Amino acid sequence: QKADHPRLLAEKHRLERAQPYRAAFEATVVEARRAAHEKRVSEARAAHLAEKRNRKIARARRRYTENLEEMERLRQEDAEAAEAAAAEAARAEAERLERLRQEEERRLQADRDAAAAAVRAALKAEAEARRAADEARRKAEMQAQMEQEEAERAARDRTNTNWRSRPEQPPKDDAEQPLDDDDRAPRRGGRRFDQDDGPRRGFGTRGGFDDAPPRRGGFDDAPP
Repeated sequence: QKADHPRLLAEKHRLERAQPYRAAFEATVVEARRAAHEKRVSEARAAHLAEKRNRKIARARRRYTENLEEMERLRQEDAEAAEAAAAEAARAEAERLERLRQEEERRLQADRDAAAAAVRAALKAEAEARRAADEARRKAEMQAQMEQEEAERAARDRTNTNWRSRPEQPPKDDAEQPLDDDDRAPRRGGRRFDQDDGPRRGFGTRGGFDDAPPRRGGFDDAPP
């Protein structure tokens, strides 16, 4: 390095003589390089700005797309919620109508049951009234028959008593004086043989009622 030092100094002195012309010679080159550099810088800046703008546009588009997708998702969710609410409302309305129908059916059934019960009660009351009327009529007939039998028995007793209490009379000729009804001898029981006061209980009829059918054999007083 010490050996090259004199040579380097000599080269420096030689180049110093060319220094006054260097600025003029290098001005064009420097200007061209400066212009090229500024152009590259401006292009790089423009490219950077374009890239930045493109990134912003892409980001805006992506956000816009995402917003559209989010809005579509929300719209779909709202539509599904509205459909679910409508379905729930329709189901609730159907249940309400079904409850009303069942209540109406129960009310109608209750009315029908009440009407049927009223009809049955009316029929039962009518049957009871008819049975009571029949029973009262039967009792009245039995009472009337008993009173009639009692009256007939009292009349027979009076007739028997009158016949026994009459004074004795001398015998008369049958051809001259016919026998009166009171003069004829009564048969057993205080009744005269020619007196017909109707059938008695046990003779001619069953149980003393006139509406009983005749017994077999052709004799009313014969055993069955």
